Amino acid sequence: MMFSDEALVVLRRLEDAGYEAWIVGGAVRDLLMGNAASDIDFATNATPEQIEAVFFDEHTLDVGKSFGTIRVVMPTAVYEVTTFRAESDYRDGRHPEQVRYSMHLEEDLQRRDFTMNAMAWHPERGLRDPFGGERDLHAGLLRAVGCAEERIAEDALRMLRAVRFASRFQWKMDPSLRRAIQAQHERIRFVSMERCHEELERMLTGEHPDSAVALLEETGLWKSLFTDTPAGDDALLFSVKEVCSPLLCIVPPTPALRWAALGFGPSFAGSTEETAMRLSRMDRLLRKLKTSTRLRDEVRLLLREVHLPLPETRADVQRLIGRTQPQQYQLLQLMQAASTVASASSHERNERMAALSRVEKQMHEVEQQHLPVEQSDLALGGAELLAMGMKPGKRVGEMLAWLLDQVIDGQVENTVATLTKTVQQRMKKGEKE
Repeated sequence: MMFSDEALVVLRRLEDAGYEAWIVGGAVRDLLMGNAASDIDFATNATPEQIEAVFFDEHTLDVGKSFGTIRVVMPTAVYEVTTFRAESDYRDGRHPEQVRYSMHLEEDLQRRDFTMNAMAWHPERGLRDPFGGERDLHAGLLRAVGCAEERIAEDALRMLRAVRFASRFQWKMDPSLRRAIQAQHERIRFVSMERCHEELERMLTGEHPDSAVALLEETGLWKSLFTDTPAGDDALLFSVKEVCSPLLCIVPPTPALRWAALGFGPSFAGSTEETAMRLSRMDRLLRKLKTSTRLRDEVRLLLREVHLPLPETRADVQRLIGRTQPQQYQLLQLMQAASTVASASSHERNERMAALSRVEKQMHEVEQQHLPVEQSDLALGGAELLAMGMKPGKRVGEMLAWLLDQVIDGQVENTVATLTKTVQQRMKKGEKE
């Protein structure tokens, strides 16, 4: 196995201080699979305080110190160094009642979730694999360490991690692990919604979001997560049958696009009421998952606009950009993907794709020619209107909106002189009326 020189320096520093140290978890798994290791974690028999002492001349973070973890900040990466642990009972299906340190690597590996994550490696001692993780890797099998029911009962988040790993690697889930999740899926309510969102988003932005959705349904987790109530009753926000899986797979893997694709529906909405319903359901789901306001706003914009008729003129494109920037190209990507997989017929698909090619070209023209798309692009603004005698209030905004429409439609030029004259004429006409 090949780990960076810097990672090996961390290991050697611990050993030179008299402690045992191993590289563990996902880094070992990834290298055995032929992938580059991203985050590299260490397990050691040194206590958190001793770890801090070893790396006294480096910057350390004690964000996980109560659970035995110290983060060591090296020049090119941050490494998590954790004391060997043997945890006791879990108080809430998520966190251990207490953390008991151990002096034995095997005891630490035994408390981990899946066999593929319960391996350790040392440059001289080689691979330590007491639970057959390497064998499961080659077999494409996701299997719990020891008793699956116990591992899931210890930490309910492991259910979502199991779905994520199985879909990511396209592995079979061990039958005992699948049964354990199906039996305990309602316990996902013990997990913070922020953590659930994190796991779901990693699934959705992975290479096989359709597999993740199918596994969420098969295990019962979809029912427990996609309802309006925490009890997990039948009041689903939307069912798996309403998910357009091909769309979910072909849109670029950004969070906003993938969440929007999840809530898009099986086809283009047939009415404004249907569009509003889809927006409302997705918004309620994202609120339940306690996502950021920014993500909710981005998803809402994409879902609203993708179901509207396509712009027909360059002026329509200018207004589209004004409503949607800086997401206009994300929206275009969603429109193109949806047109490919959700059109009612090949004729409709061809028509939509041709129209979208025109829209994309016009978008570039608008940008290259610096054509106005919003009020801030006008040659005069609110301050100038007030200087011309308008009173502060909504009439200023209404006047700017009207001016923007006039400029976009080509009725007036976007110059200070022309806009000033246009405003004066409109104000004079308003006084007469």
